[in-house]
Amino acid sequence: MSGFRLPRLLLPALMTFAAGLLLGLQWASSRPQATTDPLPSDLRAWHRGMVQSLELDQSQSQDLRLLLFHYSRQREELLAARFSAIDAEWQSLDQRFQGLLTTRILRPEQQSLARDLRQARTLAADLPPR
Repeated sequence: MSGFRLPRLLLPALMTFAAGLLLGLQWASSRPQATTDPLPSDLRAWHRGMVQSLELDQSQSQDLRLLLFHYSRQREELLAARFSAIDAEWQSLDQRFQGLLTTRILRPEQQSLARDLRQARTLAADLPPR
């Protein structure tokens, strides 16, 4: 009797497998492909426009992509440098704000509470044993 069940179950199992495989392939091909392009979207569009407008050949197009890749990296470094310079200005602004808050708005008893709030606190008293 066990020999009778195997062929009877084998056909539906193979049909289910084949249908799942076909549906999976169709689903994967219909999904938009994730871009692995290292260029940001604005530079990709600019590259595409330059290639079309100037009718660049394959070699020129690749050279332009390489140039844009380096341009993108230097642009990111410049932006990071500007943000780090702004950090010092923000810190100065925060200190001026805290000073004005403490001296102009808060009463003396509130000033001590404000100083207490600015103190760093430990979240965990002790490290757990290893």
